[in-house]
Amino acid sequence: MLREALKKSYQTEKEKLKKMNRSEKVSYIWMYYKVPIFVILIVIAGTTGILWNILHNQETVYSLAIVNETMNMERDTELSEQLEQYFGLDQKKEKIVVDSNYNISYQFDDTTNQAVRLDGKQSSDYSTYEKFFLNLAYDEIDATVMPEGFLQYCNELEICFEDLRNTLSEETLQRYQERFCYQTNENGERYPCGIYMDGTVFDAAWFAKDQSKEVIESYGKQVLVFTENMDTSQKNELLVQYVLETLMAA
Repeated sequence: MLREALKKSYQTEKEKLKKMNRSEKVSYIWMYYKVPIFVILIVIAGTTGILWNILHNQETVYSLAIVNETMNMERDTELSEQLEQYFGLDQKKEKIVVDSNYNISYQFDDTTNQAVRLDGKQSSDYSTYEKFFLNLAYDEIDATVMPEGFLQYCNELEICFEDLRNTLSEETLQRYQERFCYQTNENGERYPCGIYMDGTVFDAAWFAKDQSKEVIESYGKQVLVFTENMDTSQKNELLVQYVLETLMAA
């Protein structure tokens, strides 16, 4: 019975469409079948999205944040791909995230008690400030290039970064020890926590080379630090090698 009813309905619709011109057919189909069409499109879109995620879902295996440099998404993407190749990742399954969208105001004007940017202007945007410290708290950042002044600010907040002696090989420690900067831990001990980026593409003399001398000096020295995560030690070592051997400013 059901088969016959469906067959009869199909034949009826077919006969109706035969008597219509192209414009009438389009109007008729849209009027009576727009809901089913929407449902089909939604199903197709959902299925396509699921397949895309299955085929292209990449696990983030390392994350590098760049604080208070010029935000450059094109550079971030290019550097991510370069690091993925250097780290020997399967780029279909694994990825590295480089994010320079961290324009953080951490200096204060004593006369107004307001946060100010590097150029001295007041800032009311705390979104990337919150983004950075939330990502740091949830271990979403493995390494950071930051101004030395911001490192000192983090130290004042009792946020300690990884002791380089715990994450880098003895050979790398010996090779780059003259670049180390130091931080004081909760026990009052000074330890090597970062590597100065002088002469690399993260040096303000390079990324702000088109700016005035005063602006370049306002950025201060840039430092590479790592979060406390022993699982990323090998990748930390590779990052140091890549930055100090490949990303030297021309």
